[in-house]
Amino acid sequence: MADRAPADHRRRAARAGVGDQQLRGARRGRRRHAAGRARAPRRAARAAGRLRLPGRGRPVQPDPEPRGRPARPGAAGQRGRAAVRPSVLKINARATACERALEGSGFVIAPHRVMTNAHVVAGAEEVSVESGDKTLPAEVVLYDPRVDIAILRVPSLAADPLDFAGYEVESGQGGIVLGYPLDGPYTAEAARVRDRIPLRGPDIYDSPNPVDRDVYTLRAKVLSGNSGGPLVDADGAVLGVIFGAAVDDSETGFALTAAEVREEVARRRG
Repeated sequence: MADRAPADHRRRAARAGVGDQQLRGARRGRRRHAAGRARAPRRAARAAGRLRLPGRGRPVQPDPEPRGRPARPGAAGQRGRAAVRPSVLKINARATACERALEGSGFVIAPHRVMTNAHVVAGAEEVSVESGDKTLPAEVVLYDPRVDIAILRVPSLAADPLDFAGYEVESGQGGIVLGYPLDGPYTAEAARVRDRIPLRGPDIYDSPNPVDRDVYTLRAKVLSGNSGGPLVDADGAVLGVIFGAAVDDSETGFALTAAEVREEVARRRG
């Protein structure tokens, strides 16, 4: 795990075009990457849909149950999403060498620290976050292309850290996907946890060594730009970090579990 995105990794990412726009088809006409295979448990393997891993479009088989649509957030969910909104930020990254602009989402995990996906800032020399009506400069202080997380230092940021849920998430639990899809405004999308699976696949650079991730498969509409944003419960507690969406199903997404990122969050909180 690297504290900074190495220069050679940034160059490789710039050449490969790794970025949030490449989730689910890459708006602005970015080409799709060839799909490979990742392994998942037997329950997940029975489903008909496929999930695309960020950056390279690796399909796996998501668990299909429960089938119903996620319920829209009720009064408690509306209060929760309103309370956490100042701590959910739009991430802008620019790779000047290849004139690429990337967008994603992130959230505050500690004073002046924001978590997002590594593929959101891969290859970028300039990174900033939007907080209210302000654009604040940010610096990548942790970059993990294997798990696909990054942490940004934002000295001028005053937003409060979000709390992580202190309980085990069960299949069927409702949640809310928060972020800035399609480089647009703040959006809260209803979600439901289908299952928790150990997901094996490539890192964001297509390394030949597979990565094991602890992942929630979700019934939710996850779009380009949602990457790095939080999955929260009705009270606004973080359940996981959004990092991918389905190839064949517009209402299937997936998130790194809180357990997967907990160690780095604890380190940043001291």
